[in-house]
Amino acid sequence: RPPQLPRLPDDDYKIVIRPRGGLNLSSMSTGKLEDLIFNAAQTNYDAARADQIRINATQNSILISTPSEERARTYFNLHTLRIGEENYPLAIYVADPANTSRSIIFDVPEYDTPENISRYLIDYNHDPAILLARRMGKTNSVQIVFDSPEVPHWVSYHGAPYRCVLFKHKTEACNICWKIGHRADVCPSPRTNKCPRCGMDNPPIDHHCEVKCAVCRGPHPTGSPRCKKRFQEHPAIRRRQAQHQVDDSSKSSTPPNPHGRSRERKSVPSKPGFRSWSRTHSRPRPRSRSRSKPRQAPQDEPPRPPAAPKQVSWASVASGPLGGDARVELAALRGEARTSRN
Repeated sequence: RPPQLPRLPDDDYKIVIRPRGGLNLSSMSTGKLEDLIFNAAQTNYDAARADQIRINATQNSILISTPSEERARTYFNLHTLRIGEENYPLAIYVADPANTSRSIIFDVPEYDTPENISRYLIDYNHDPAILLARRMGKTNSVQIVFDSPEVPHWVSYHGAPYRCVLFKHKTEACNICWKIGHRADVCPSPRTNKCPRCGMDNPPIDHHCEVKCAVCRGPHPTGSPRCKKRFQEHPAIRRRQAQHQVDDSSKSSTPPNPHGRSRERKSVPSKPGFRSWSRTHSRPRPRSRSRSKPRQAPQDEPPRPPAAPKQVSWASVASGPLGGDARVELAALRGEARTSRN
């Protein structure tokens, strides 16, 4: 894959030119095409030094980037491009600025004029601001250009809430040369002899034609609503999918806990007189006199009744004053703790 070209300035005006009449841009050099466009626009060398031209061979289009609004209007007003003895008509439009997004709203009244549509949307919505709003042909759908890379969920149209939907570009396919990336009206090879329905090369007049899509090769006409690849994937969706992949990879790269627990249990910091323990170690239990065997008294003396067990808790041993029996009990507990550790 060849390296990418340097990024064009974000603040420049972008003019897109699509030549008609069978002009194949892939067979022309960029320098020659630049001279032809500058001569057609009647711009001198000093004024157009900051302008840049890019050729998209897949879409058979020309992109002009200029920081001057005056020259942008000049390029936009071009109608034909003369190459040799041929005049090629041009289809020109202005590309969206950088860091903008498009959306569509539906069910706009058919009697609203273009001026009313712009006023009802631009005056009622400010965050994010709306740069452009226009009706899509003769439909009730309106296309909106926001001054933000994110599309809001709702907009206010003359005070009424309208749901915004992401605008998706259609996958352009040509039923003349059966290539993807451009329409039939700007095809660089209009003399290609292919069946527009099935794509057969040099088809006979009475050939058996099975309808096929030029985009997905499915059994339906090109551009049919049944085509699963009719629309291009939106850049915002691609960014979200890429972010999800990064998140999933970071989660999978986390080493598993050897103890099989979801998170590591933190131990309680030890304080003077306290011991810390976890669930893996059993808590040492203090011995009581009731567990020890009673001493055997001499035979000549009557047996003594066993002394009542002295209950000593862990907290009282750790924090209370150490007196005779308490010292013995604490020493026994420490011995048991050492034995369990060993």
